[in-house]
Amino acid sequence: KDIVILTFDDPTLYHYESEFGAWPWPRSLHARMIEFLNKAGARMIAYDIMFIANKKGSEADDQRLIDTFLKTKNVYLSMNFDNYHQENEHLG
Repeated sequence: KDIVILTFDDPTLYHYESEFGAWPWPRSLHARMIEFLNKAGARMIAYDIMFIANKKGSEADDQRLIDTFLKTKNVYLSMNFDNYHQENEHLG
């Protein structure tokens, strides 16, 4: 009863496509979700989502999410490091 799991499944993405556009949603929207969950009283938020690259012209969205992560002390992030770019360099 103390744990709530929120997921982005296909029906959810389809339902909100008219409001937020096609996936991936702007990163500032993720910041808004975290802020909403905190206002709703979340004691801890485990945020597990993978972002790959950034969209040109979306630097403000990226910064809003970064700032939200930095100022929100109850958000725990998973991280994924890979060597994708290094592998591409070897391929030429």
